[in-house]
Amino acid sequence: TMQSYLSIPIEDLSLEFKWTLYFIHLTEFFLILLSIFLMLLSMKILLNLAVFHKHLSVMFCIAFFVYILSTMGRFVLILFELHLIDPDGGIDDWLLVGSSFLRLYGIFYLIFGLLGFTCERGCATYWCDDYERRTSWYFLFLLFVRWWIGGFVLTSPYFSDIITWLTLIISAGSINVVGLVSFILLYRFNCRKWETMRSFEYLRKCSLDGYELSKRFQLVENIRVSRLLHKMAVPLFVNYLLIAGFYFSHITCVIPYISHISLSLYDLWIAIFASSVHILGFVLEPSWRSVVRRELRGSRIGIYAPPKR
Repeated sequence: TMQSYLSIPIEDLSLEFKWTLYFIHLTEFFLILLSIFLMLLSMKILLNLAVFHKHLSVMFCIAFFVYILSTMGRFVLILFELHLIDPDGGIDDWLLVGSSFLRLYGIFYLIFGLLGFTCERGCATYWCDDYERRTSWYFLFLLFVRWWIGGFVLTSPYFSDIITWLTLIISAGSINVVGLVSFILLYRFNCRKWETMRSFEYLRKCSLDGYELSKRFQLVENIRVSRLLHKMAVPLFVNYLLIAGFYFSHITCVIPYISHISLSLYDLWIAIFASSVHILGFVLEPSWRSVVRRELRGSRIGIYAPPKR
């Protein structure tokens, strides 16, 4: 329910726990500001430089934009939890209900992220011959609608008590397992196809005209993106475990102190991960690291040419 998500009043807590909660909330606040800055920087780079295929770049930008919207809801909840605002309707006030929905929707929208990226990479694999020249906004629109509906369906039960938290976690886990397994299968298929293309027999039978070069480039791109997301699979898995653990501790613990701390750590960890995911991309992906350095140095925006491999 919405009441279980919002922190219960903290007037009766000891002064030490109050200051602990205040410290956690303020740390979360500054991490949110940092994550918003990093996401805006990433969106600027993705929309101006050809780091990835246009479809993939737009999908990243949509995910970042949804997260930024969810942080607006979180800002209102932080102000409420710090007793800096006191809505007339109490915990059922439309401002808190809307902010809570926006916050939760952003979280559950991103749960479908891996499945959405898998669908996009599936299209890149199926149309490998000329996918680099394909830019279909219809595809992105349909993918966005399915993403939006999925996030809305997962968020709605929090306000109507239709399903339990266990059912919700199982549903979210199943979605990501399906996305991960499909993604691994696509990655292996592209690797086998690339090895076949590089084999001596294949090179001897075909000439490297524009068609074959385009196909080779797309295969390399598929493998490069797959490796990047594969490297981030472990941090994502740990992220989901910690989020589920903190929230489970909050709703099952009868000790108010632990319940407060668990819910606060739940929100803090989301802010930590949202900030660190950009740093992970910087460390793990050479092409991304190169364009970020150029952007921070104030270089002129232009078309990015990936380094030769």
